[in-house]
Amino acid sequence: MDTQIARKFFISQFFQTSFLTDSNNFQFASFIFKTVRIQGIIIDTFDNVNSDGDLERYHYIDDGSGLARIGPLPVSSDLKAGSHVAVIGELTYDLTENIFSIGAISRVFDKSHDPNAETTWMIEVVSVHREGLRKTCICGASCYVLSLTSS
Repeated sequence: MDTQIARKFFISQFFQTSFLTDSNNFQFASFIFKTVRIQGIIIDTFDNVNSDGDLERYHYIDDGSGLARIGPLPVSSDLKAGSHVAVIGELTYDLTENIFSIGAISRVFDKSHDPNAETTWMIEVVSVHREGLRKTCICGASCYVLSLTSS
């Protein structure tokens, strides 16, 4: 299974994942992954000096279902609070701050100009998970299992 495919998620779904210590991947239902794609509104930004003395920028993103941190990004990034962004990167969990973080970022898309970005995103995520979570019930029908709330 290719864990480098960027799986689309709502942030709240991260709380329903399991961490696979033997492979440093996460599992959600039948998906095993490390790379994710999320989308939401930047609500806060902060800068941090890393151990090499370089300045790094982090953002908190809210997708309406939860909050995640993204970064580090170049300080020259023109993203700011209120920007609607899509982010592709590796999922980690920060135990000290009790928050999921998207690091090793490969792409950031500013979707602020797209008035349909939020609606389109919701449809995309639900569609992907609906197909990936199709199960055959004992009744013989194809049923779907998808929970959008954190437990």
